[in-house]
Amino acid sequence: MAKTKNLQQMDAQQAAASMTALAAPTPQRVLVAVRVRPPTVERKSPQKYAANLGYDPTANCITYNPSTVTIQWPASTPTSPSRGNTPAPGGGPKTEPKKFNFDSVLGYEEGQAALYAKIVDPLIRKCLEGYNGCVFCYGQTASGKTYTMEGPSRAPGTEPSSDAKSPDTGIILRVASQIVTHISDAAKTNPELEYFVKASYLEIYQEQLTDLLVEREEQGELRIRQDPNSTNGRDLYISGITEKSVNTLQDYTRLMHTGSRHRTVGETNMNEVSSRSHAVLTITIEERRKPEAGMSTEEAEMLAKHGKKRSKIHLIDLAGSERANATGATGDRLKEGSAINQSLSCLGNVINALTTSTKHVPYRDSKLTYLLSDSLGGNSLTLMITCVTPTIINFDESLSTLRFAERVKKVRNVAKVNVDATMMRIMTLEAEIRDLRAALARCTCGANAAYTRAGGGGTSTSTGTGSDVSHGHDAWTMAHTHGVNAQTATDKVPWWQHLCFCCFPTTNSGARAKKTAKVGPAPVTERSAPMTPADGDQETVLKSVKGKLTFS
Repeated sequence: MAKTKNLQQMDAQQAAASMTALAAPTPQRVLVAVRVRPPTVERKSPQKYAANLGYDPTANCITYNPSTVTIQWPASTPTSPSRGNTPAPGGGPKTEPKKFNFDSVLGYEEGQAALYAKIVDPLIRKCLEGYNGCVFCYGQTASGKTYTMEGPSRAPGTEPSSDAKSPDTGIILRVASQIVTHISDAAKTNPELEYFVKASYLEIYQEQLTDLLVEREEQGELRIRQDPNSTNGRDLYISGITEKSVNTLQDYTRLMHTGSRHRTVGETNMNEVSSRSHAVLTITIEERRKPEAGMSTEEAEMLAKHGKKRSKIHLIDLAGSERANATGATGDRLKEGSAINQSLSCLGNVINALTTSTKHVPYRDSKLTYLLSDSLGGNSLTLMITCVTPTIINFDESLSTLRFAERVKKVRNVAKVNVDATMMRIMTLEAEIRDLRAALARCTCGANAAYTRAGGGGTSTSTGTGSDVSHGHDAWTMAHTHGVNAQTATDKVPWWQHLCFCCFPTTNSGARAKKTAKVGPAPVTERSAPMTPADGDQETVLKSVKGKLTFS
């Protein structure tokens, strides 16, 4: 029994130490992956456009392997219409290959499942341990960002499939499936834990925040606010946003269907269904420990408030960068494209500031960068999926995208598990104290009488025959006589003097336990008269009590 108890105490201490270690910040740079889409030309009239160019726009300009991307303008192809239909000069700027290294490069021959398993699944696993996470897709319009995040486009009014194992299923539903599976498995292996999962869905359209889970006419004012408990000024939330509880895959698919129905899209020469806004799906996961039996109401409330892990996952589909002459945008589409490019330009400025050690980082220059401030250079594990098209007609945009991705690789975050380490340590120690008190209450060997004097509950004093009788003048009573809280008197007694060495043997107490078993507990001499304030101050009282503790 004693060995088991010691092991339990060691486990509690190790758990507290482990929790403290988890809460320590973990520096890690932003991970960057590149996805190359199939070589197609995304224009209404590719033949007419090709005739104007004077070369085949579907020619390939990108080669890659699992960790590098090389982009090169073919030497036999004119550099641009302004040069005429003549080959680029040998060794000219566009004929020189430009090579980029990334954490992962995935070609169009690798499907959605392979992409998720390689780069997204490991990040979500860490999020389920209590880290914040962010996955966002970046690239020019029609490069495959929305397909990567949501899966294939659907006919209007059609709900997305809840089959997370379908080959075309996007990142969002696969993340949802991983969360649902994790919680289901945890309920079997750790029944003392409970989970609460909520999701919100918003878009940023021309610097305006819109809640995608409510109708347009029911929109309230959304504002990005700083969490009052933030320690770095970058823990943010959206005031006024709708949060839905999501517990099944069907909950997620309904939420995605509602959000995509309200999202702003439009048609351009580059894309028949072009996203004209940034879409941000945020999933918040809280892991709480259920109140233990015997826990007071106050302790249960404290546990609910502080004894939890909380992670936040951003899944972001950015609007694509675009050039007006390529998209053929006019009127509202031109204004939308200008706003998109301005927002992405602000994102580029933030990346530049973070990678050049600039003191001021312009997070607040746009709604997008302000919302991403905790994911870029903050408390988050962040993954950027860079989508590029390999066709020569998109050479300039693809090169610009790869250069941006190379800069993002230099951004460093400081992620930590979102848990109140101090409070968890307190809760662990309080649980240990409850266990010790319960064990001492079960002690009947008699040697515990000294602890009873120091700890309260009435004193057992020896009659000299081995039986104990109750005595009212113990340290608890005397502390109150002096006007001092009884717990203070108890706390001043070293913890090792609280232990009963018969019931809780230590490595050095084997002989002591044997001797106690043979001769019985040492008798405690009763005072001839009750102790009064005249006998001395609290320290004197405690010394008197300690003096009655006899160890062989």
